[in-house]
Parts: sequence; C-alpha cells; structure tokens
Amino acid sequence: MNALIFLSDFGLKERFAASMKGVAYSIHPGLPIFDLTHEVSPFNIWEGSQILSETMKYWPAGSVFVAVVDPGVGGPRKSAAVETQAGHYVICPDNGLLTLVQDNIGILRAREIDETINRLPGSSHMHTFHGRDIYAYTGARLAAGIIGFEDIGPEFNQPLVRIDYPKAAAGRDSVTGFISGVEYPYGNLKTNVPVSLFEEVIGGPPCGQPVETSIKYKNRARFRETIPYVAAFDFVPIQKKLIYPDSAGYIGLSVNQDNFAEKYKIKTGPVWIVEFRKEGSHAG
Repeated sequence: MNALIFLSDFGLKERFAASMKGVAYSIHPGLPIFDLTHEVSPFNIWEGSQILSETMKYWPAGSVFVAVVDPGVGGPRKSAAVETQAGHYVICPDNGLLTLVQDNIGILRAREIDETINRLPGSSHMHTFHGRDIYAYTGARLAAGIIGFEDIGPEFNQPLVRIDYPKAAAGRDSVTGFISGVEYPYGNLKTNVPVSLFEEVIGGPPCGQPVETSIKYKNRARFRETIPYVAAFDFVPIQKKLIYPDSAGYIGLSVNQDNFAEKYKIKTGPVWIVEFRKEGSHAG
C-alpha cells in the first residue's frame, strides 16, 4: 500500500475532512492516511496548487494525493487523475490545481475519472461533495492497490486546465515577479522569483546587501523600501524587514517576528507585482 495524503480548503471545524478520511479508512483500515493541509484559503485554487507542488517532492514515489479546492463542484469541470514524472499520483478536479505540478514536477500521463464506476456506492444523487464521494474513494482504492491507474478512466482527450501566471523576469539590474503566496500564520510573503535568478542579477549569496524592493497592485504602488538580503530571520533585529531565500528555493519577504502581509496589507496573485533592484541602479 502507498500513502494517501489529503489537501483541501475545508478547514477542520466541519465534518468534511473527517468524512473523506472515513471513506478512505473504510476502503482499507491499514491504509496510511495523512493530512497535507485543510487550511488552503477558501476557493484559492492557485494556493492549493502551490502548496501541493512544493510538498509533493518530499514524499516517496507511489504516494497518492487527494487535492480538493473545488469551487465548481457539481458543474461541468472534469475530474482528473495524473501520474507525475516523479511517480506520484494526484486525484483532483481539473480546474487549475495541477498547474504548478505540471510546471515544477511534470506530468507523465493523465486520465479522466469515470465517475460511474469510481464513486462511493450510494452517492450518485449527491453533487456537492466530490471530495468524499469521488476523490477520496478513488484515491484510497488506488493507494490500497484495489485498482490500477488504468482502471480510473479513459485518457484525457484535452489539455489539463491551467492558471495563467507571469514568469519571473530579469532586467540588467532588476528582477520582477509576483507575490505568489503568504506563509501562514507568520505572514511571510512568497514570490515566484527563484533564488538562482535573484542572485545572478542582484548578487549573492545572502550577506546583508541592501536591495531596493517595490510591490505594486494593478500598477499602483503599495510598498517601496530598501531591504537587506540575508540568509535567515535572525540576521536582522526583531521587527525589521528582510529578504531571504525560502525553503522552496524562491525569494521571500518577511518582518522578523511580525506579519508582513498584515502590516502592509499585501495580498497574493499575479496582479501583485514585486520588483527587486540593485541599490543605486536606475530604471531604463
């Protein structure tokens, strides 16, 4: 048997996460079941995709991820099962959740879940909890070896749904990207700027050099300040800002022992553009 790992935006107050795990446990009581998180921001498909892709590589090949951030549940969106280039499996709605898995890990093959056979018995009249009735049921049977990947359904006959997002880009003295996430509960800002690109243009490794940093929302300035690039939080005093290489290999922004996102009212997504520039250089 392989590990079964759940990700959702359900939270833990209601019955939803426990119901999915109950279905999986009923499939096979010996199945190793884990939670990745159930605290994805409600309806935030991008955030779910990012957390999934950044965590998956630390699990062994054969692990099955059931990912449910599904604001379109019951609608026309398809249900997907994929095998990654690294040998993991993901069971989820085809609504963009697989975007960063595809880009950062690679997808070897994809199948559309046949919901007429891969569905919790007695649930065909229910249309608002596919996480329990289809995804947990199918994922548990796959992880337990009751079905193979080919038994899930036919091969996908169209490209998987993707979320469009701007790639990090380098200028002569600057790097631009966007605020791709917030690390809760601390409020650190995640960016899509790779550490390697940042250090190639701005300099590194981190040793405290000042970096002109600006954040815009829909082309309107929301933050601008010069911040040191350091290796970790303790290299600056408490309540001071820092730029640092995060544990996923991207550039992060933080206020040591404070919440950057809340303090400066910064949110996430492709419309939140961040620019890092060598101190003293000039645009143009």
